Amino acid sequence: MCCHTRDSNGTRINQDSDKRWPFLDMFLYSRDSQYVFGLNYVHLRKFTFKVEDVFPTQLMPFEGMLLWSMFVLIDQLWSMFVLIDQLWSMFVLIDQLWSMFVLIDQLWSMFVLIDQLWSMFVLIDQLWSMFVLIDQLWSMFVLIDQLWSMFVLIDQLWSMFVLIDQLWSMFVLIDQLWSMFVLIDQLWSMFVLIDQLWSMFVLIDQLWSMFVLIDQLWSMFVLIDQLWSMFVLIDQLWSMFVLIDQLWSMFVLIDQLWSMFVLIDQLWSMFVLIDQLWSMFVLIDQLWSMFVLIDQLWSMFVLIDQLWSMFVLIDQLWSMFVLIDQLWSMFVLIDQLWSMFVFIDQLWSMFVLID
Repeated sequence: MCCHTRDSNGTRINQDSDKRWPFLDMFLYSRDSQYVFGLNYVHLRKFTFKVEDVFPTQLMPFEGMLLWSMFVLIDQLWSMFVLIDQLWSMFVLIDQLWSMFVLIDQLWSMFVLIDQLWSMFVLIDQLWSMFVLIDQLWSMFVLIDQLWSMFVLIDQLWSMFVLIDQLWSMFVLIDQLWSMFVLIDQLWSMFVLIDQLWSMFVLIDQLWSMFVLIDQLWSMFVLIDQLWSMFVLIDQLWSMFVLIDQLWSMFVLIDQLWSMFVLIDQLWSMFVLIDQLWSMFVLIDQLWSMFVLIDQLWSMFVLIDQLWSMFVLIDQLWSMFVLIDQLWSMFVLIDQLWSMFVFIDQLWSMFVLID
């Protein structure tokens, strides 16, 4: 049988007393050639001593009796408590390390979740970039449709210009016909003038016949003939003056018509100049539309270049995150190796303690 103290303060005799008695625990033990140890499993783990530390024993007082006790009992108990305190400190340190590893595992889970969220954001950004590209393609198709509409409009304008050219040819033909009619009118006027001159010649011939008649009657009516001749002459002069006045009126009308034709020709020249200016403005508008289209194409190329720079930056960021992930994997591997070494060291310490 072996005994040992379990409480350094002892056991109170009663509640009001300050005196204490040591609290002892008795158990059965056995021995071999090197160690003395308890018989049950608990005492075997807690109380295992070397033989030279226990024997020879000595007598120590206990409740009015002298009982055999270990020779180095106090030193052995102190060493055992120091060892238990060290084991407890080691368990506290292991518990703190375990809490730290739990925290690291939670952080790792959080980083895994962040990495998954980052992958999801990268996928969303790629989808957004794809939608942006689709929107730009749609804008390009709209621009192509507008260009097609512009080409259709240009074709319609060309058809209109062809029609205008045909109308212009028709107006030129009409102008030539009008010139021919003007020439015919002038010829008709000349024929009218010739007819009037012929009438005047006929009148002169009649006058000549009348003069012949008067000359025949001259001998009989010399005085009357002279008076009549004078009146006839006056009348002929009056008729001639009337004819001259009609000719002068006709010349005035012809001059007015000529002035009107000159004014129409000037107006036509002005319309031709306006048509040329309009053609020049249409050409300038087409050139401006072409410059606007070139500017839109240049803006699209600048946008494509910016998108390419953004993709290059995203690719560099992704490479950096891949490198960080590889470094994190390496740190995780180092941490696992360190945990394995710590476990091996704990196993070695336990084996040393058991030995």
